[in-house]
Amino acid sequence: GIADIENSYKIYPNPSNGIVNIDGLNPQDATNIKVYNTQGKIVRVIDVFEEKIKVDISDLNNGVYLFRIQDSKGNTNTYTVNKL
Repeated sequence: GIADIENSYKIYPNPSNGIVNIDGLNPQDATNIKVYNTQGKIVRVIDVFEEKIKVDISDLNNGVYLFRIQDSKGNTNTYTVNKL
């Protein structure tokens, strides 16, 4: 059989002081990015239209945020970003 290739997104800088870059997206496969705070509340939703996206979290409190990238098949990859 053919194995699915794991998506490898590059999320930087981490820690961040406000702007988080996400590279390696495939607009035909990745559908959106949701950013969650530590209470599980969605604080950003970004639709994917490009291979590289800048997410501005400068207005959010310092702390840990989860970036969840969902593909068109419903699979998700989750990354932790620290905002200083």
